Amino acid sequence: NQPVAGAQVTLSVGSQSIVAMTDGSGKASGALVLNQTVGPNTASASFAGGGFLAGSSASQNVTITPNTNVGPGRDADSLYTGSLWFWTTSSTSST
Repeated sequence: NQPVAGAQVTLSVGSQSIVAMTDGSGKASGALVLNQTVGPNTASASFAGGGFLAGSSASQNVTITPNTNVGPGRDADSLYTGSLWFWTTSSTSST
């Protein structure tokens, strides 16, 4: 088997997917920012085929885990590491 460069491959994790092109060694890669619930899911790669090449696909069970280095924030891209704080209704209130 020879590697195929420039082939379109769909890479998926759960309900999210990207389309990537194979490089000179026949490998496709890409980045996928997951915005799904943590827990068990499926990762897959598929090639539709074309020309004289047959299509193929593969899948594997994966577990999406939370990133403990990222805290709540806009698009979960911020992390607060300071002291705990509480919202108050007054600048002089301590509760």
